[in-house]
Amino acid sequence: KMMAVAKEGRTVLFVSHNMSAIQNLCQRGILLQNGTLHMLAAVEDVINEYYVLGNTTKASISRQGNGRVIVRNVVVEKDGQENINFELYDDLTLKVVLEALDEIEDCVVGIKIFDNLKNTVFSTNTELLGVGPMKVETGNLYEAMFTLHNISLKNGRYDLLVGVHPQKSFALMVHDYYDRVEDIAHFHINSDKNVHGLVNIRTDFMLLSKTLKVLM
Repeated sequence: KMMAVAKEGRTVLFVSHNMSAIQNLCQRGILLQNGTLHMLAAVEDVINEYYVLGNTTKASISRQGNGRVIVRNVVVEKDGQENINFELYDDLTLKVVLEALDEIEDCVVGIKIFDNLKNTVFSTNTELLGVGPMKVETGNLYEAMFTLHNISLKNGRYDLLVGVHPQKSFALMVHDYYDRVEDIAHFHINSDKNVHGLVNIRTDFMLLSKTLKVLM
């Protein structure tokens, strides 16, 4: 009904903390902080600022699994240095430190990237990358490193999930994971070439002819 009213030319003021609904219903947004105007801009920019501002609106880390292997730390790097701010088409390195609390011969390490509406924009794991299962021994620490080349995501904040599980477990239940940690790290894409949609695909355009006509 709100969309129908808006199409009639009337202005609708929609107040909510539901970012998915705001993105679907609105073109522009207003962000208030402490009762005063903080931002007035395109709705996607306002949603990104809502999450970035103070970093207080994101959920705390969520951990599940049987604890046989633990994700101890995750570091996001750019050019060999810890960094969470990236430009379009930068390379991103994700270092995952694992601690084995049991001896396991079939560890698979995976990562998943979510946008600020919790849409999955990318996921992979060592098995999909053709890496054989990792063997870990009790009490040892291991570092797994993923490098994502030419990241092509639109502007905004992205959260990371890291999971460790047995090989070839496609229908994983929570208890199947050795460890599964959501919102353990995040990064930002900041580019002057922002787009609509989930990804930013490098696009070229060429006008092939000056004699093109529009057919009515």
